[in-house]
Amino acid sequence: RRVQEQKNQEQQRAQQLAADQQSIGRTLTALEDAYNRKDPGAIRAIWPGMQSGTAEQFNNLKSVEFRMRPAAPADINGDSATVLCNRTFQVTTKDGLRPKPIDERVSVSFARNGSGWIIRSIKKVQP
Repeated sequence: RRVQEQKNQEQQRAQQLAADQQSIGRTLTALEDAYNRKDPGAIRAIWPGMQSGTAEQFNNLKSVEFRMRPAAPADINGDSATVLCNRTFQVTTKDGLRPKPIDERVSVSFARNGSGWIIRSIKKVQP
């Protein structure tokens, strides 16, 4: 009986870990979508600590191509998680300029928020 309870607990932990990995992936996808729509309100809902001024930056842009792709599975520890991501960012200004794209590795820190996750911080990782 004790062995069965232990197996059930391990199975529940594995299911929770898989659900958390999927939820973190959905959060990153939602962040991509919000950036690509130039929607600072949606970004702030996902990343409450986002630096101010993003709305003003978007006003000067014709288009945004933003990608945030995990380079490895999230490291989940209770109600916090960290994932190493490749972030790419290319913009086109309203006057047609395309500055050099940003392509960098970042560490994304998450906090559990109800049944999902929000972004606490995004920090560039030195190569």
